Amino acid sequence: MIFGKERNKPAGLFKVLFLLLFITGASHLANAQEFTVDNLKFKIISTKKIVSLIGYQEKPTGDFIIPETVEYENETYSIKKIESNTFAGCTDLITVTIPKSVKLINPFVFSDCTSLISINVDQNNTTFSSIDGVLLKYKETLIVYPPGKPNTEYTIPNSVREIEIGAFESCQNLITVTIPKTVKKIRPFIFSNCLKLTSINVEQDNTKYSSLDGVLCDKDKNLLVSYPAGKVQTEYTIPNSVTIIGSDAFDSATGLNLVTIPSLVQTIETNAFYGCTGLTSIIIPNSVKEIGYGTFSGCTGLTSITSKIEDISKVVMQDEVFVGVNKETCTLHVPKGKVDDYKKADQWKDFKNIVEDATSAVSFTKANNVAIYPTVSKTGFTVEHAKLKTTLDIYTIAGKKVLSKVITSNKQFVDINNLQSGIYIVKVGGTTTKIVKI
Repeated sequence: MIFGKERNKPAGLFKVLFLLLFITGASHLANAQEFTVDNLKFKIISTKKIVSLIGYQEKPTGDFIIPETVEYENETYSIKKIESNTFAGCTDLITVTIPKSVKLINPFVFSDCTSLISINVDQNNTTFSSIDGVLLKYKETLIVYPPGKPNTEYTIPNSVREIEIGAFESCQNLITVTIPKTVKKIRPFIFSNCLKLTSINVEQDNTKYSSLDGVLCDKDKNLLVSYPAGKVQTEYTIPNSVTIIGSDAFDSATGLNLVTIPSLVQTIETNAFYGCTGLTSIIIPNSVKEIGYGTFSGCTGLTSITSKIEDISKVVMQDEVFVGVNKETCTLHVPKGKVDDYKKADQWKDFKNIVEDATSAVSFTKANNVAIYPTVSKTGFTVEHAKLKTTLDIYTIAGKKVLSKVITSNKQFVDINNLQSGIYIVKVGGTTTKIVKI
């Protein structure tokens, strides 16, 4: 099942995920009646005088207490459920108190409540509870961490077994989160839009999840769950063991210019790179079999996409994979002889400049211990051990020479500040290699 909602970004980007569908044991009326009382909107969901809270007329502010019952047309209704997005965008809401009557709370209830510091629960509620203002279900499922809570560090309680969809969404201040060994299930989108988060730590004894340099993965590191959006590095190489890049994995990681996807990745899930505005180039390996909804949506900085996929017809593509990418200026590089295939393929055909990836025909070689590093840079790279007076040439992947330098020292820096972002071929003596200008 693919979960989701929609969210506006400060940069004006628009994120669209799939609508959330929950099947519960509660019965639902075919034409459920809605009504408004004291600024709150309700929906009748049972003939047994049960309602769900679905929204408001004017945004609640300050300290807000949800009533246990509501009177309507001389009838008393019990409030049993709170629907998704009920308080979405209530930026002046500080605390909320949930009554004992509520038995079901859908995800994303408090989306973008950026001032919310505490979610309190009536002590007689047998389903939900609050620990230090964090909403839990049966003390085993973490439902919502208040987005405006001032803490910079948070250790999830040892009683927690599951983390619900979007539990930490838009948390304003969190820098580090520690997941205990007790957690066995993490739903999608848990750290969406956590712009200051730099590290997600996992206790070593956890049998389902692990952390590698602050990046959340499953235990075997086959699934990359979440890359902290606040990490300061500009480049990231996904571990070679990863086969699935999870939903929202790199959400809002605006500092990243380059992400290297290893050759074993088969699935890139929904909104995996959503809002990565700093990303300038990406290489999709031939191993990829499925690309999820909105995978690169909002990646406005992309100027180069290289697809190594030989048979594009066999790849499962969901909708709006490249929404927000400028298809007029972003060049799509495809395998030799596959340009026509991509020009006919849904979504890929929207790119105006589809060219053969010249690197597929290049034999990368190394001679006489020549070293070229780093191969990903904004400013330039160093060449070591090349023969003096040898000419170094840099070509675009289309084969156009854009720079030539004569080697004058055993260790020489080559400035590429004037080159546009993208992939280039470097040739010096008998060495040919690829570099990425970010």
